[in-house]
This record gives sequence, structure tokens and C-alpha cells, in this order.
Amino acid sequence: MNIDFELDFFYYRKEIGLDYEDQHMKKLYPHISNAIDFVAGGSLGNVFRLFTRTYAKKYPLTDNWFGLFLIKGSSKYIVKDPDYVDDELDFFISDAMNSRPDISSIYFKQIRDGKSGLLYLEYTEFIFKNPENVSVIASAIEKELDGLTYNKQTGDETIYEVLNSPIKKIELSSSKFKLTINKDYWDKNLGSF
Repeated sequence: MNIDFELDFFYYRKEIGLDYEDQHMKKLYPHISNAIDFVAGGSLGNVFRLFTRTYAKKYPLTDNWFGLFLIKGSSKYIVKDPDYVDDELDFFISDAMNSRPDISSIYFKQIRDGKSGLLYLEYTEFIFKNPENVSVIASAIEKELDGLTYNKQTGDETIYEVLNSPIKKIELSSSKFKLTINKDYWDKNLGSF
């Protein structure tokens, strides 16, 4: 997988202030733009490989991933979220708002940390429009899990249980990809407000 952007923006929270422009974030904009293009046009295997890479060793900022999948102008769409989505905590991207033609929905399930009050990702689930080739996506995921300790189970789903990583588990089937977070790796600087 060749990527032409740095991954730093996944782990950086933009500094905000009156009449203030975050210079570091300004340097990251070209990388974000390239990542948006990659997510929209890359193979599904490479998108999940990148997704796995950004979570494998360090907890990224969920908001930054969410934004990569939105199509330009998606805010003009009024879409009712499914009943299981908590509008105050979660992110949900419907087919109408999603930049990928092969994904019907993306659900970022978040939970509030009782100590800090910040939101952290519990899991992300991608539902495919049509059955996908599990072995191609599994191969891409395993390239990013290389060097980590994990257990792999195969059957109707391929399940990876990962040790000593922000990734607790990855569940993959022909209809979905689900990545569950190990909350012991939440970064107090990267929770959402």
C-alpha cells in the first residue's frame, strides 16, 4: 500500500482560539486532502489496512476518521439515524453521506468516560453494500497486524483478537468490518468533547 500522506493528523487535535490559526494544522491540510482522496478512491482492502494501521499502536482521534468518509456537501442531507444511534454520542454516516460506493453505512459507537467526561470510540462498524472478498481484506489487515500478537479465528466471520494494542478485536465477514477498541489505550488528549 503506497500512501502519499503522513498519518500525523490522525493523532493531532486542532488548537482553537479567537483570531488564531493553528500553524501545525495548516501544514497537515495537504495530508488530510490526500487521505480523503485515498479513502474515497482506494481499494476497500487498502482502506481497512490504513484504518487498522492508525489504530494498531496508538489511539487516533475519532473525529478525524469520521471526516474522511463524508462526501463534500453532506451536511445538506437530512438523514434520520437508526434508532440504535445515540445522537449525542455517536457518529453515523449513511449511504447518502458516504464517499465510498461499496459501503452502505459507517457507525462510530462512542462512550463517555466517567472520569474525564470525554467521548471515546468503543467500536466502528462498516456495512458493505454487496458481499466482499473476505480473504483480500483479511490479507490487508494482517499486513498491519504483523509484529503484534493476535489470535485469528475463522468461520462465518474472521475474528482477530489483538493483544497489547488499541485494537481489541476485528470482526470481518463478507457483509461487514468491525473494529473494537481496547479502552486501556484511550488517549486522554484525544477524546472528543
